[in-house]
Amino acid sequence: MLRAQNNSNHGEGKRMADGVNSYLLFFSAGSHFLLPLSCVKRVTDMKEREPEMALADFLELPEAGNLSDQAYLIIADCGDREIGIRAEVVTGLVQVEEEQIYAIPEAVRSSRNQYMDRMAALDAEEEKGKLAFIVVPSLLIPRPVL
Repeated sequence: MLRAQNNSNHGEGKRMADGVNSYLLFFSAGSHFLLPLSCVKRVTDMKEREPEMALADFLELPEAGNLSDQAYLIIADCGDREIGIRAEVVTGLVQVEEEQIYAIPEAVRSSRNQYMDRMAALDAEEEKGKLAFIVVPSLLIPRPVL
């Protein structure tokens, strides 16, 4: 299990020195995502999910397919609530410089991706050239707990 320090900076990555932000990089629903490290409470096995833990509704993308076999559960601190995020792969912590971050054009924004407004070009050796969407935790909408 991975634990991260909690911080109240919920919309941005944990700011390091000189415009560098820290994020948790994960893969789900056919895409790479970055969750600000300051919002990551812990990462655990999906099997350890408490039944009352709400899951983020952002995985309703067409590419998502069947998400019931996701291996990991990322528990995010969204201010006044915790929310679970399903992930196939959790790559780890990455540093992203401000110059690597780009706004998502308004023309491609919709109700299906309202939880993100920026993306970053990854430069880690194994991820070089790939784009990752930056999740804004306060915009995550929980699915009803069944």
